[in-house]
Amino acid sequence: MPLDPDLPTEGEPDCVQVWEVPPIAPQIVEHRGERVRCPHCGVLVPAPDLPEGAFGPRLTAIGSVLHGRFRLSMRETTEVLGDLFGIALGAGSISTLCQEVQAALGEPYEAVRAQVEAETRANVDETGWKQAGERRWLWVAVTALCTFFVVAKNRSAAVLLSLLGETFDGVVSSDRYKAYLSIPLERRQVCWAHLKRNLLAFAERGGAIGDWGTEAVGVVEQVFAAWYRYKDVGDRARLQDEIAPLRRELQGLWERGTTLPSWAVRAFCNDVTKLEPALWTFVTVQGVEPTNNAAERALRPAVLWRKGCFGADSAPGNEFVARILTVTATCRQQRRGLLAYLTEVVTAHRLGQPALSLLPTRSAQG
Repeated sequence: MPLDPDLPTEGEPDCVQVWEVPPIAPQIVEHRGERVRCPHCGVLVPAPDLPEGAFGPRLTAIGSVLHGRFRLSMRETTEVLGDLFGIALGAGSISTLCQEVQAALGEPYEAVRAQVEAETRANVDETGWKQAGERRWLWVAVTALCTFFVVAKNRSAAVLLSLLGETFDGVVSSDRYKAYLSIPLERRQVCWAHLKRNLLAFAERGGAIGDWGTEAVGVVEQVFAAWYRYKDVGDRARLQDEIAPLRRELQGLWERGTTLPSWAVRAFCNDVTKLEPALWTFVTVQGVEPTNNAAERALRPAVLWRKGCFGADSAPGNEFVARILTVTATCRQQRRGLLAYLTEVVTAHRLGQPALSLLPTRSAQG
């Protein structure tokens, strides 16, 4: 008997119902301004000042969060706003929203810059960036209270000075890039994660170089093990006792490495020997860690953003990049709502009021 095509086959539902999810309805406020003529003197009286633009502070903040925090392109941001809220925007409108947020964040951004200068330690790193196809560098400084980004034309020591401030006298954790040589060794912490990666590359070679690299990696792993025990127990005297013999062993390995038949190993060992005091700052200075992971984690969202958008097209665009990354990272550190903060900042900017600070009050810190 042939199957009736109008009847469901075995194992299939009787019907398929498609649910259309309506967009979240936005709140629309209409402002009307009417001019009136005075019946006595005949003067035309204009309407009072009305809000500028067609978008409220919250929608302005949402657009900047989608583009600057979640790394959507301008066109993707318009599509999300259309799908979620039923708001039809052009890509140029997203650029306008972001520029308003960039202007509104001027005061909080400079406050974070000043706070970094007053901190006692900072993790610093940099990565490549673009401006209209030209080479730029995105720098970051991570402190205990806030994170600060800046887009610069190069990777020089002068940029490092402007990032941290002329009066900064704390400890700088970083890799071994030459710009950091401007910081005295007693105020530096060289990243051990970078050292371990270099040593692992040497360990993968054969012969004497591979044996030397494997031995050095083993000692570095003991350094990390001692650090993790300190993190669990908090006994700094014990950490210092455990590190002392490991330091002597590594000094011998650096010296041995300068005699190996590899210019790369010899150059590496000579470089590390010059920086040797800066390897061990974490052993004696409270709050300093042996790696620069804090700065690398802070840069990771920016690196993903760069791969998707290839940088910014103008200097104002890069100002938005630096400011939105600063606010995003700092709000995350302080467990503050990013969208709520940006909405308040844009509202204050439109009313000509002081911006809400990114930094907690002294009482909150205490």
